[in-house]
Amino acid sequence: MLDHSRSASASPRRTVSPLARSLCALAATVALLLGGTAPAPAAAPLTIPVHRTESGPPDYRTPTSILKGLPFAPTNINLFNPAIYPAARDYAPASKRMTDRQILKTLKSSLVHRLGTKKTARAYKLLDNKTLKKVVPDLSLRASVVNLTGTVMEPTIRHYLDGTFSSYTIGPVPGGIFENSIAVAGEAPDGTRFAVLNQKYRQEDFRLLTPITGHEALHSGNIPGANPVTAAKEELVANTIDSEVYLQLLLENPRLARGKTELAQRLNSKAMARINTRDDRTGELRLFESEGTVYPVSTKGQAASAALDSFGAAFDLSGNLFDTPGSTVLDKVLTRLTGTKVRGADFDDETIALLDRDSTHLTPRQLLTVAKEALLLDAGRKS
Repeated sequence: MLDHSRSASASPRRTVSPLARSLCALAATVALLLGGTAPAPAAAPLTIPVHRTESGPPDYRTPTSILKGLPFAPTNINLFNPAIYPAARDYAPASKRMTDRQILKTLKSSLVHRLGTKKTARAYKLLDNKTLKKVVPDLSLRASVVNLTGTVMEPTIRHYLDGTFSSYTIGPVPGGIFENSIAVAGEAPDGTRFAVLNQKYRQEDFRLLTPITGHEALHSGNIPGANPVTAAKEELVANTIDSEVYLQLLLENPRLARGKTELAQRLNSKAMARINTRDDRTGELRLFESEGTVYPVSTKGQAASAALDSFGAAFDLSGNLFDTPGSTVLDKVLTRLTGTKVRGADFDDETIALLDRDSTHLTPRQLLTVAKEALLLDAGRKS
């Protein structure tokens, strides 16, 4: 399974894919991020963009043609979770935190690269926003919020400023299905939301925390009985979106993938599954289509502990699941990601169908750059 959220799933109103089925046997092999969730009323219909297809075998002369080929195999399994590749080196969480000065310098450099000097000055001021400092007192976590600026999850910053979340802190996470969580979100007694980053990741590079920070901010509702299993649709949607942010960060700085920490391995594993879930007719990213396991045997013959048919297959969509409520923030994130104006979206089958058709704003060349230069995947296999 993927390494960022646990899940389960339901029979969709629209056919999402024959590959959307339970992979419970994989649950024991992969540590997943387990975040808080909640179910909702029926979603307003979404406009699903027409998916253009093309056919023909890959000719391996263009980025698109290469993406039509087989899933890319790892050349260095140490970048990935040993729960998936047992022969991989088992890295610990980061043991040394950036100094405050390093955090500020690195954040500014990242923003300038992404936004340019003028827009960076405006975004950088958020670090000292009184509301944000109260809700997110830790500087590294606050930097991860600001670092969402210029990504598809930039609209989620609003939930840390508008009272939706009363706190985002570092601390212990619950046991049970949440014990392997990178972070969790829940509802406080006063009805506001809170998020907690697992304290074992307190020393991590804030850039690695950025997609997690956006992910937790998407969990903006609360319905009794909802959890990462019964609300697997919400987890699939949130994981799909946050993986796009991580791909963007790797495009900007490929060396981020080589941090030699447990968290980097977990995020890299999910990114590989995302890139390897592709339509062989078009080379476009999907949620439920792949020409083989998304965790292929490495170029050195090192096998994964189990096969995973697609990114979406990590989320068991076969049970009696909740649809969970979206928000205007989710609408804006989906609009940025898909290029389609979205209103009234919930975490439901229609949103999953939308993302299955259009879930990346990166070009084929950019995806290949991430695959080869950041994740060190072999993007040249023809058979």
